[in-house]
Formats: sequence, C-alpha cells, structure tokens
Amino acid sequence: MARVASTLVKLAAAAPPPRFGHAAVVTLTPEQLAGRLGATREATSKTMAELAVRNLIRQGRGRIIIQDTAALQTIARRTT
Repeated sequence: MARVASTLVKLAAAAPPPRFGHAAVVTLTPEQLAGRLGATREATSKTMAELAVRNLIRQGRGRIIIQDTAALQTIARRTT
C-alpha cells in the first residue's frame, strides 16, 4: 500500500493545480498505475479500493481524485 500511496502523492504533486479549491486529480487508470508500479492490476485495484474505503481517494473513469494528501503521505512513509 505504501508504494501506491507514494506514487499517488508524487503524481498529484505533478498534476495541474486543482481549480476552485478542489482536490488534485490524477488522470491514470488502475492498469496504468499498476504498470508504473510493476504490480498486477488486481493487486493495485485492491489497494485502490482500500484507499477509497478510507476516503483518501475517489476513483472515476481514468481519474483518481486525491481527497487526503496528508494521509497518503503518512501511508507512503510506512515500509510495510
């Protein structure tokens, strides 16, 4: 989970600035994210679903909306 969170934080930082105070949006599918991580789509989708249940992200068609960057950064610092 730390690798996914770390990658999302980096991608959110590189994304265009959010408009009108909205959350950062990363335009990437779970398959593309899995490819960047060198992981399977299934494992990546499972992790993304867990992050969504925690209300850290929301997923849409080819979009990942970062709702809590600070919490993702905390998860990214974990090594387990």
